[in-house]
Amino acid sequence: MVARAQGRRRWRAVVALTLFVGLVGGLAIALVAGARRSSTVVDRYFATARVYTMSIVPQQWGPTREQLLDLPGVTRADPGAYVATSVVDGHGKILGGTNGQALDFAAVDPTFRVVEGALPDASDPTGVVVNPSFVHQFGLSVGDTVRLGTFGVDQADQVSVGVYEPDGPVYTMHIRAVGRTPDDIAVNDARSPGSSGYGNNTTVGIQDAFYQAHRSEFLDFGGVYNLAVRGQGGRRQVADAVAALTPAGEDPAVVLPPQTTQRSASLQTPVKVETAALGLLGLGVGLAVAIALALVLRSEQRLHDDDTPAVRALGGTAHQLGLVATVRALPLAVGGALLAGLTAMALSPRFPIGIGRQIELDPGFHVDGLVVGIGVAVVVLATLGPAYVFGRPRRARAGAPRRPRSLAGRLSALGAPTDATIAAHLAFDRGSSRRTPSRGAIAGGAVLIAIVTAIGVYVSGVDHLYTSPAAHGWEWDVAIGNTNFPMSPDTAARVGADHRVAAATAAEYGSATVDGEYAEFLVYDPRGSAPPQVIEGRLPVKADEVALGGETLRKVGAHVGSTVEVAFASSDQEQGGTGPKRRLRVVGRALAPAFGDAEVGDVGLLSFAGARRLGAPTDPQIEMVRLHTGSAAAGVAAIDRDYTEEIATDIVPARVLALHRVRGVPLVGLVAAATMALFVLAYALALSVRLRNRDLAILRALGLPVRRVRRVLTWLGVIFATGVVVIGVPVGLLLGGVVWRQVAHSIDMATTLDVSPYLWLVVPLTFALALVAAWVPGRRVARQDVSALLQPE
Repeated sequence: MVARAQGRRRWRAVVALTLFVGLVGGLAIALVAGARRSSTVVDRYFATARVYTMSIVPQQWGPTREQLLDLPGVTRADPGAYVATSVVDGHGKILGGTNGQALDFAAVDPTFRVVEGALPDASDPTGVVVNPSFVHQFGLSVGDTVRLGTFGVDQADQVSVGVYEPDGPVYTMHIRAVGRTPDDIAVNDARSPGSSGYGNNTTVGIQDAFYQAHRSEFLDFGGVYNLAVRGQGGRRQVADAVAALTPAGEDPAVVLPPQTTQRSASLQTPVKVETAALGLLGLGVGLAVAIALALVLRSEQRLHDDDTPAVRALGGTAHQLGLVATVRALPLAVGGALLAGLTAMALSPRFPIGIGRQIELDPGFHVDGLVVGIGVAVVVLATLGPAYVFGRPRRARAGAPRRPRSLAGRLSALGAPTDATIAAHLAFDRGSSRRTPSRGAIAGGAVLIAIVTAIGVYVSGVDHLYTSPAAHGWEWDVAIGNTNFPMSPDTAARVGADHRVAAATAAEYGSATVDGEYAEFLVYDPRGSAPPQVIEGRLPVKADEVALGGETLRKVGAHVGSTVEVAFASSDQEQGGTGPKRRLRVVGRALAPAFGDAEVGDVGLLSFAGARRLGAPTDPQIEMVRLHTGSAAAGVAAIDRDYTEEIATDIVPARVLALHRVRGVPLVGLVAAATMALFVLAYALALSVRLRNRDLAILRALGLPVRRVRRVLTWLGVIFATGVVVIGVPVGLLLGGVVWRQVAHSIDMATTLDVSPYLWLVVPLTFALALVAAWVPGRRVARQDVSALLQPE
């Protein structure tokens, strides 16, 4: 009965709290459930992928697909070939290069996801499939016609020196589908002002049958067959059988490890970041809700403390008073838990996020019964537990210990304005009525502002890492050249003599093994004036020195100062190291751009002298250049016009792209924490004024004008905001810096931090919100009847 009577007096507050707990608590549950779903998405994705045993690169004579399928143990022989193409308009003008791939659409990997349309069949030889990057660049999609230009059969020499002016046949094709592969999801973003397909991510898939029928009409870069073979010894047997098929006098087909890459590591890294962000954000929001709820329940209890003497006089025990508070909070607990569960389930189709969402095999509505059940139980316990504890009467303190001077006393001694002193007294001292929940509200608000600040610091770091090329390892304005071909001596001489070039370094790119682990290397000339960078140690300059990427260092268990065994590939068709093995000393942790397929953490640095010691070629392929004009578009465009080599202006690592794509997740947390901070401040100020109604009535009865009452409440808001900012902002800056350094180190980036100036808006916004929150109860106090408030006195 007591609980019912108390609840009826505050039913509006119960409804507001139920909505708050249900919606924000449901968000926390959904985030944790989304993290669990995200943690398995990569494994589930690649569990469906097709596994190949080996790859066969045919020579002039073959073998054909039918011959390979006839070999014992061969269960699949899926074709794949690179076709250099360009999108051409109706007047023959090249709109941009794209990467053509010849495929058998009836045998595409199960991880290939059709985003729109349907795969063409054998009856549709001109049907093609494009990727989302193609749609974005050219504005063409399902149902559109696309004209694909090719290189002529006599243009091989031009292409080898970087002249990309195709004059081969133009084919009219029809876009039947938009598809996505792992390479379209986790890929380094190579940016270029040119129109070549080299270095960009646009892809068009054509029918293998069309390729086989027309390959003699254009420059053919050769095909490959990916084979699935039964049995442990099947690979060796198939290789011998392929060699036996070779006609006399013909070069044998090249047998390689599987050429299809799952890019599992490239997807695992960003998805792990997404998973951690979801989990931490969910736990953080849940903790913030619990703290805010505890503060509110404690404050609500103080409104009902007047009933405690009457209940005790009727024989009520401390335990029964706790049960009264528990029963009073029961509608809040049940309603909030039910709404939280429904909210979490309604939000489930939004997870996973980012890259994890793109590879989710089973999108849509999903209920994680374990997380939802635990979350609902936590909501109930987080409501009823504090209600019971705060409902029990507090023991009176023995004696009257001497108390230190209060804040109001200190302000008075310092000569502070009288209104500010009165506000401090109302906030922290025990007057004619109960003490307000100021300390708890400031503590809770400070925690929430610390979360807002920390998230702001983290997002600033992500934005700086994404927008600043130097932050992710690109120290140059342009890179002139193509890592597939040696640079012509004429071009190298022109770059050296170009008055627009402020600094330049010659380099090449290749693959190797480090203690048996695959890695890629940027091999540079230490005599150049535009060297790459390291984030620990120094650059390698001697023949026995190497700098490794952070991921490679972790794989081989090495560090700066260790020695590792490195072997370079001896030909362009071999992956990894087959050349002489040499022991090199690690002198630095590299932050080098990834021109190949590796992640930035798997790219190391070698000097030309070190490459020669390993037997690797040191013919420059690219010139890494800084311009006098910097990265200004006009200067880059002038270089692009005057050089025929491929030009890159930046390579954003896939891990950095992934972080930037999921920056919306922490921003959601920032908004949620800021909303809860506003709720805590507004609720605490309103409750403080309600608890001090009699004190304010006495002041008004003694002659304090209404305008000064409003001024006192304004100072009350300033005091609240000052406490929140002074505690929360420094803690948030420290916490955000620690989190950012950990994240940056985990993705092998420099840990430097550039905090956005917009972050400092949290200070004036906190004060503005506190003043607005104080203005609303101030209006209500001005309209109240003083005599009615003083009547109980």
